[in-house]
Amino acid sequence: MVGVLLDPEADVVPPIREALEDAALSGGDPIARPSNMFRAADFDTEHERDPSLAPTHGTIRVSHFFLAFGYPTSTLKLKTT
Repeated sequence: MVGVLLDPEADVVPPIREALEDAALSGGDPIARPSNMFRAADFDTEHERDPSLAPTHGTIRVSHFFLAFGYPTSTLKLKTT
């Protein structure tokens, strides 16, 4: 999974990690950090899948990469008065 960050990594990635640490939300084990599959990935998650859609063990592992957009930008709206 690749996420393109429009806001600073410190504002975006930690809340994503926290949400994915909830096994009920992710449907599998909490996150593995650092990634077990790719050195450049921030973390991995494991997700249960229907046996017809997954390997015989019933789970898939997803590595999560986050990339800066390339120039300064933000999704935060400035308040006008």
